[in-house]
Amino acid sequence: MKKFSLKSLLTIACLLCSISIYAQKFEVDGIYYNIKSEDEVEVTQPSYNESAEGYRYFGSIEIPEKVTYSDITYNVTSIGNFAFSGCYDLIKVVIPNSVTKIGYYAINTTGLTEVVIPNSVTLIDEGAFYCCFELRDLTISNGVASIGAFAFYQCNSLTEITIPNSVTEIGQSAFHLCERATVLTLGNRVNKIGMYAFGDCNNIKTVNCYAQEPPSIYDNTFYMSENDNITLHVQEGCKEAYEKADYWNRFFKIYEDLTYTAVEDITCDNIDTPIEYYDLNGRRVVEPRKGIYIVKQGSTVKKVVLLGK
Repeated sequence: MKKFSLKSLLTIACLLCSISIYAQKFEVDGIYYNIKSEDEVEVTQPSYNESAEGYRYFGSIEIPEKVTYSDITYNVTSIGNFAFSGCYDLIKVVIPNSVTKIGYYAINTTGLTEVVIPNSVTLIDEGAFYCCFELRDLTISNGVASIGAFAFYQCNSLTEITIPNSVTEIGQSAFHLCERATVLTLGNRVNKIGMYAFGDCNNIKTVNCYAQEPPSIYDNTFYMSENDNITLHVQEGCKEAYEKADYWNRFFKIYEDLTYTAVEDITCDNIDTPIEYYDLNGRRVVEPRKGIYIVKQGSTVKKVVLLGK
């Protein structure tokens, strides 16, 4: 039989203790966490509660940036895999600026109606908001680099989809079956879009793409039953590249009428002349948020990307 030295046994004991500590689960103010390292935790599923019908969160949840447990303060850096999965009575989740990752199917099949993904988040993992049927208002801030496969699959209450400039890759079926969306805006760094990423989004009539080089797509990336009515808008001087690019050249019409303007807000040239904002359907917007707008001030009209609200 192989003999272990005292040093080896102590090393093994320390490793087991470390694993035990970092796998530890605790609860503070109704939110459950897993310890990931000596100073980081992730939000996780609640413990089983028979009176609460199992492992579910309800109502509104505001995740803090930091949480203290056993006299140790941890940074909340991620929403773990399946953390809010199946919580259909969860209507709101406030995500703090400390979170960098939204995990695998982390918030799928919930009752969320709106969500703001802060600019600290770099990854929206596969299926993160899968089948959030009530999600109507989605803000993806300018920090996300990758949107995973099926991330917003069948979020069919979305009417507008805006992908910020930070995103370089959109996964397979990421927005598949978002049937009420009418306008899609793609930021200027997108270079790869997966199969069926916007498949069966049959009400999209306008696609604005700010990438100067046509992103890599598949023949079914924009698989839509009415694709002969969809217009593609690109930056000035880019029309020819899109007309020659595989699958982009299938769009009904291509216009090079976009001017890239990454602005934090709009300032008045003349303080006596009010600024008016309109969405891409020509509707007046009183309190614009992040997105693409037509801005009118006096006799001046221009299209801008508004990032500051």
